[in-house]
Amino acid sequence: MSENTPYKYLDFHVWGDYALFSNPITSLSGELCSYQVPTFSALRGITESIYWKPTISWRPVSVRIMNPIRFEARSRKLPNYYGPGCDLGYRTYLKDVSYQVRVALNWSLDENYKEDRNFAKHMESARRWTERGGRMPIVLGTSDCTGYVKPCTFGSGAGYYDGIDMSMGLMFHSHTYPNQAYNKATTKKLTTNMWNCDMNNGIITFPDPKDCPIHRVLHDAEPIWVKPKQIETQTE
Repeated sequence: MSENTPYKYLDFHVWGDYALFSNPITSLSGELCSYQVPTFSALRGITESIYWKPTISWRPVSVRIMNPIRFEARSRKLPNYYGPGCDLGYRTYLKDVSYQVRVALNWSLDENYKEDRNFAKHMESARRWTERGGRMPIVLGTSDCTGYVKPCTFGSGAGYYDGIDMSMGLMFHSHTYPNQAYNKATTKKLTTNMWNCDMNNGIITFPDPKDCPIHRVLHDAEPIWVKPKQIETQTE
């Protein structure tokens, strides 16, 4: 990996009016309740909306909580799973969210793109797309929660939880898909990773998926690799 770039990490500020970071294991009913803070998986998805290629794999390193954690329950029409028509349900959202995010760039396991592993190139492209607000729409957990991004210096400015430590308890961390397998137990498996989330001085630092204390295999699955002809050329 070449380090011919001043950017070791990609730092960005993401914010929005509402967010819903739910546990996918318990979200089958449609009535969702957000975690207090974004998950590793949600931040990875946000970063992929900013810039992504099959060559790379983004790993969230840490998130800084800038605004107070507030919830708001909102009613909405949901599909009626027991009959025709719709039913009234509730979703509990985070309100007025703002985060500073730091992510690291890793290489994917897809050998089809090993010739494209140019660290400086991809970090510079990601930085430029961050300045433009992202290549794809930014979603804060669910499609009805629109987000916005811009570059920032991680740790700059005043955060609401500066100097505060807090435990969020057991949380969903991420899914490990077959093409992200890190050991024999996760090979050709879909695996859920759980961890005990702690915030220190307003900052949450994420472990690697393999370092989470709890892993549960959901089912067998085959890895799906993206062939070069299936990817449109990105304008950097």
